[in-house]
Amino acid sequence: MNDVCVVGAGPAGISCARELRRHGCVVVLLDRSSQPGDKACGGGLTEYAWELAGIDPGRVPDHARAFHRLVVGDKSVETDGPFVVVLDRKKWQAARIDELREIGCDVRLEERFMGFSRGEVRTDGGSFGCDVLIGADGAASRVRRLLGVQRGLVVRAWQVTVPSGHRACETIEREAVTVRFDHRLFGSGYAWIFPTVDGVRLGCGASNASLSAGDLKASFFSWLDELGVNPKDGRVRCGTIGCGYAGHRFRNVFLAGDAAGLASPVTGEGIASALISGREVAREIIDPSCRSKEIPRLAARHRRTHDILSIPWIGRSLYRLAPSILKIPFIRTEAMGRYG
Repeated sequence: MNDVCVVGAGPAGISCARELRRHGCVVVLLDRSSQPGDKACGGGLTEYAWELAGIDPGRVPDHARAFHRLVVGDKSVETDGPFVVVLDRKKWQAARIDELREIGCDVRLEERFMGFSRGEVRTDGGSFGCDVLIGADGAASRVRRLLGVQRGLVVRAWQVTVPSGHRACETIEREAVTVRFDHRLFGSGYAWIFPTVDGVRLGCGASNASLSAGDLKASFFSWLDELGVNPKDGRVRCGTIGCGYAGHRFRNVFLAGDAAGLASPVTGEGIASALISGREVAREIIDPSCRSKEIPRLAARHRRTHDILSIPWIGRSLYRLAPSILKIPFIRTEAMGRYG
């Protein structure tokens, strides 16, 4: 079997490494961080995503919360079953990384990928041989840059995490997830308020085709001021999410997740796409004749949804009607699947 190096221990890298190891591949998983998962991310999972992540909404782990109510603007939608699960990505990823170690994956944290040529991977800790390289290292992927693949469409995101007990949390709804769609402030993107086990995450994101970086930053701080939240009340993070798919297979180098540009350009949510693409890339490596139909389909669906919602009158109309149409089960399932 192949010796494979997976760069990035996020959802895509974890999914890919697990599938490869299950089929007997020798796998090295690299990540430059000591605690992968610390990024500007709301951590909200719809049903499609939490199933892929192996989470039972009826018995959520202690680092997650399940919500039955969604507030869109100032209107509420409540369902019998869980609507969204909000998790702590760092803790979820840490548990999955431990599982990879248990099945024999060589996990190397705090080791930075530097380059790949002639079957040799170079890191800041040395070098080793491998047959296949997988870039699952996010929107700023070093592997993608090595290939010369342009990043294209991205979602820029800003988020502040406020700890429980802080005065800024007093007026924020804690028993529901809240989203706000406002073309004036966020273009075709949106803002979110996601309560967590130990605080609340307030963030916003929009694609670079919809809003400039400077305008999004200004909108974020204006929105926080509107809520009465001082950015100094918590930890502010900004980041970029890859949405510009331009292929995932380049001879013996593959891309997955954000590195492949597979996150949603509407919401920036990419956990489900990352888990799927990681698995699909692994299958292509295990069976050289395999060509994934799922990865191009994901990319096309995300881009099509973004293009439709970027038309101002369509976006405004759908967002205004969202609280009503989301009460219809089959529409809710389809809509949340597209947003995931």
